[in-house]
Amino acid sequence: MRRSRGRRVGTSWKEMTWVVVAEEDTLSWSRAVNLAVALTGSERVLVLDCNYVVSDRVTDQIPVQSGEFYTFREPDGTGELRILYGSWGDLWRVGGFDERIFGRMAAERKFLNFTSFSALKEHSISSLWVDKLGTDPEPLTAKERLWNAFDHEFLLMDHRPMVSHSEYQIRKVSQSIIGRVIEIDTVRIPITHLALPHDISGSLEDYRIALLLHDRFFVPWDIVENLSKLHQHRLVLRLLRRAHRLSPNSVPPILMLDACHGLGNRMRALGSALSFANQTDMELLVLWRMDVHVGTSFYDLFSGMIQGAEDVLVVLENFTLPWHSIRRGSERDVAWSHVDVYNYMEAEGGSKSAPVRHNSSRHIYIKSAYSIVAPGITKWRLDTQHLQRLSPSSSVQRLMDSVLSAAGGESSFSSFVGVHVRGRTLSEDIRGVNGSLEYGHEAARMIEYYRGQSQPAAFLEKMQELADRERASFFVASDSMSAIAEIRRHFPQILVLKRSCDERERLCLQEALADLCLLSKTRLILGSPWSSFSEVASRFGNVKLLLAGRDFRKSGWEISGKEA
Repeated sequence: MRRSRGRRVGTSWKEMTWVVVAEEDTLSWSRAVNLAVALTGSERVLVLDCNYVVSDRVTDQIPVQSGEFYTFREPDGTGELRILYGSWGDLWRVGGFDERIFGRMAAERKFLNFTSFSALKEHSISSLWVDKLGTDPEPLTAKERLWNAFDHEFLLMDHRPMVSHSEYQIRKVSQSIIGRVIEIDTVRIPITHLALPHDISGSLEDYRIALLLHDRFFVPWDIVENLSKLHQHRLVLRLLRRAHRLSPNSVPPILMLDACHGLGNRMRALGSALSFANQTDMELLVLWRMDVHVGTSFYDLFSGMIQGAEDVLVVLENFTLPWHSIRRGSERDVAWSHVDVYNYMEAEGGSKSAPVRHNSSRHIYIKSAYSIVAPGITKWRLDTQHLQRLSPSSSVQRLMDSVLSAAGGESSFSSFVGVHVRGRTLSEDIRGVNGSLEYGHEAARMIEYYRGQSQPAAFLEKMQELADRERASFFVASDSMSAIAEIRRHFPQILVLKRSCDERERLCLQEALADLCLLSKTRLILGSPWSSFSEVASRFGNVKLLLAGRDFRKSGWEISGKEA
């Protein structure tokens, strides 16, 4: 450790005063700090970890101004607070340290959280001005970590009022100048207000929930802080129920699915994740990205209800954390060290064939657009069964009802043949997206090749065959309005969902999901190769799927005046 220049602060026993608090056998760290600050009455406060000292430059050269404070955090990646320097008044603006929390780390974390509520600005103390003394203490045992966790769990149900530490009434009972020992009595006055936003009282309980998720159940702050309050509450209650069922000391494992790419890909990945979570008794948390592939929220598309389940899915909407931040997450937040991370996205260096290993004491994060590979746990049949547990949103259901009504009802519609035409080439598909960069060069080449096999011409002969032999009626879905127009030129009586757009925004995707669900209600699907949309539509309704270029071929049909 570099030695700081100048006189070191906080190392001389001669400068210390011992304080005895009357009629209190045990003091929490928070109470001790609050009493010390209140007793001295100094305008400046310097709180040091017992293993650290600082140069006098901190107190001599750093101006303490209202609204600002200075910290030194543990450089090992945990971010634990080691030194705090600021003004007496700012400490009380956030109520001091919460004495209902026994553990120091949790009390510091709550204090720092409240500083953000009150718009205090944090600055860093240079490591050149800090020395570390001796060696680190022994790490906490598993039992000690659990005691800390139970402290927070108790807080969740604790409704004792906060106290106003700035209003402590301190009376010196006795004082020995020679021994530098002071005995004091204290009186705590119930708090009347804090210098925080008016809605902070509602945030206190929210903060306890967030702290419980992170400290008790090791959910990373990247996730906790971006979950809605409703879903924070849902998740913590489910984890508490699971912990009660398993054992009081357990940390129920969570499967975090970061669903990627388009609608069909995400549904396939979600079905597999539901299956994996069910087989391994894990809590599923869906991380939903709103991006160029799917530019709308999860609940615009799905109800969130899972058939056969009592509660809705827990979903983090608009998840944005990049892969490199997740892969190195433990450098910022120790909770990530409790998570095994997998990436199936090949464009980011992942592999969709990587086996996922289940460990009942660890969480799993997987970024995927594919089925989870887990021999002995996941199976195609089980993944399909869990995929079918998803239900569309009411908005999507209304779009479906308009088509079912036009067909004469769902029973009549079930005799239709579904046709899915992947009409757009990769270069036409998503504006501003480079296929090779997004999917990888080899995958982009394969996608482009197979989409060439699924142009409208590939379907017309098979449709004519079914029309002649079975007098089949057709429901046609496509990502291209022009493709539907081409097919309608040859089969004017086809049934389609009236589309207002074919891009990746909310209404367009609701219409796309309605198309997929309607395809799943037909008796046979003529689908496009290399298309998760065709695959998922078939699996969603247990419908036989024939693929263009594999099960039937194009053969000289004229499209817009050209030979196909």
